[in-house]
Amino acid sequence: MSKSRQSGYYKAVRRITALISSGEKELNEVLDNIIRNVARPMESAASLLLLDSNHKKLIHISSWGLPKSFILKGILDPEQSLKEVATGEPVIIPDVTTDERIQYPEVVNKSGIISVMAVPILIDNKPAGSIRVYTRQVYDFTKQDLNFVTTVANLTSITINDHILRDKTIQVQTGVKTREDTSTISYARSPTFAHPSEKEFSQILDFYNIEWVYEPRSFPISWENERVTEMFTPDFYLPGLDLYIELTTMKQSLVTIKNRKVRLMQELYPDITITLLYKKDYDRLLQRFGYGPLAETRGHGVSRVLYSSAEIQNRVNELAVQISADYSGKNPILVGVLRGVFCFMADLMRQITIPIGVDFMTISRFDSKSTSKINVINDPKRIAVPNNIATIPRYIG
Repeated sequence: MSKSRQSGYYKAVRRITALISSGEKELNEVLDNIIRNVARPMESAASLLLLDSNHKKLIHISSWGLPKSFILKGILDPEQSLKEVATGEPVIIPDVTTDERIQYPEVVNKSGIISVMAVPILIDNKPAGSIRVYTRQVYDFTKQDLNFVTTVANLTSITINDHILRDKTIQVQTGVKTREDTSTISYARSPTFAHPSEKEFSQILDFYNIEWVYEPRSFPISWENERVTEMFTPDFYLPGLDLYIELTTMKQSLVTIKNRKVRLMQELYPDITITLLYKKDYDRLLQRFGYGPLAETRGHGVSRVLYSSAEIQNRVNELAVQISADYSGKNPILVGVLRGVFCFMADLMRQITIPIGVDFMTISRFDSKSTSKINVINDPKRIAVPNNIATIPRYIG
C-alpha cells in the first residue's frame, strides 16, 4: 500500500474520531460523514447497512459514490447478501460476477461494480450492520485496507451505541420515555420526504413504535424489449410486517395512476405485499392525532385550534415529569372527569414513571345560577370525594 493511501487512512480515522467526540451533530450526519471518510481515501464507493429490529433485513442507511439504481435495488437478506452480517466475519470478493453471495447480481453487474469488501458492525458483540466498500475494477484488498475499514466499523458501533445510551440516560433523568424503539434504523434514518403527508405518516408509525424505511426499493414494471421504461418506488416499507405502503393523498387522476402501478407490481412480484392507503384512510389516521380536515371538524362549535397536537404532547410530558417527581415513593391515583379526559389520561399514564392507580368520576354541567357547586353524578370507586371538590390537588395542563 502506498504511503499516501496509508496517510489518508490515518487522517480519516482522526477526522471520524474528532467528529464522534464532538457530539455536535445528529447521528445520521455522523454516519454520512463516516461513509464519506471511508470512500475517499480508498478511492472507491462505500455504503452503510443496518439490521432491522428483527434481524431479518438489511436496510441501506448511507452511501457515497453509488448510483441510485444500486441503492434502490431492494431490501437485503443477511443470509443471502455477502453473509458478513450473518457470520460476523469480514468478506472479500475480488470478482462479484462469479460469486453466488451476490443477492442481486444483475443490478450489481449493471452498476459496474467488480470487487467488494464487507466488514460487519458489532454492537454488544452482536452483528448490527455492515460497512461495504465497492470498486469498479478488480482490486486486491490488502490487510491494511481491511484494518482501516474494521477500525471505522468499530468507531461506527461506538457512535451508534453512544446515541442509544444517551437516550436511555435522558429517559432516566427526565422520567419521560423519549424513544421506545431502540433499533439502529430508527436512530440513523433521516429521509427528505417528497410530500408533507409522508412526514406525517412517519410520525404516526413512530407513535405506534412501527419500524419503517422510506422509499427503500424501486420495482421495474414496464419494459421495451429488454430496456426498463417504468419504475415504481413505494413510499414506505415496514420490515416487521414485510409490507410496502403507497400513500394516495393527491387528486383522483394520480390515484388512478398509482392503482395501475400497484396492480402491475402485484402481478409481476407476487411475493411482495403492498397496500394502497387512500386519502379517506389517511385522513382518519390524521384525525386520531389532531391533524387534517377531519380533526378540525370533530368538535362542534370550535372555530379554531388553540394548541397543536405537538404543543399538547409537550405539556403532557412536562406534567408527567412533575407528577413522577412530586409523588416519588407514594401511590397516587389519577382521577379523571369523564368523558373528555380519556385521551389526555391515556397519554399522561404512558409517560408517568412511578406506579399509579386510575379512576374516573362523572359530574354534571355547572349550574347556570351558581358556579360554586358541582353535582357529582358518579364518584370514583377508589377514593372518597371531599365535599368541596376544589380541595383535591390537581395539575392543570
